[in-house]
Amino acid sequence: HTTQCLLSLLCFLPLVGVMFLLFFDRNREREIKATAFFFSAITAGVSLLVWAGFDQQLATLQLVEDASWIPAFGIRYTMGVDGISLLLVMLTALLTPIVMASSSGSVSKRVKEYFIAMLAAAKSAMIAAAGSAKDANCRGRYHWTATAAIAISAETGLPSSSNGQKMTHRSARRSRSSPSSLHP
Repeated sequence: HTTQCLLSLLCFLPLVGVMFLLFFDRNREREIKATAFFFSAITAGVSLLVWAGFDQQLATLQLVEDASWIPAFGIRYTMGVDGISLLLVMLTALLTPIVMASSSGSVSKRVKEYFIAMLAAAKSAMIAAAGSAKDANCRGRYHWTATAAIAISAETGLPSSSNGQKMTHRSARRSRSSPSSLHP
């Protein structure tokens, strides 16, 4: 089957992109953006193969990958998609290159970290969360979702103040509640 390992490829291809980005000098912003977009676009292409391999007539987990991972503890690597998780996978895979392209011009600080977080969070962890096949318990899905949440919070951070300084939670709260903060 050509669809045998598509979910794993879809999940881990962005991490290959992250590995590439780790070796870039942070001053090579153009190459960082291009490489991140490339891996994001390739992953979106793989998601179209997942969509094509999904049979809408079957009301069961599909494209299932199941392997013994750590047999001594009974731990298995299992992935699969149903109709709802397929839509979440497609949404994530297709929106990420669009978000990367549209945010590329506005990201000027910590470019390398931003695009690493985009690939790690939006692609890898979120797709893995949607594709984790855990019928009896949701621990696998929970761990991937938590990983995505951590990476997304690292990606977004706290807003900067008008003078470019990083805002703390306390100063952000004060600036939102102060009427003088509404005027530049």
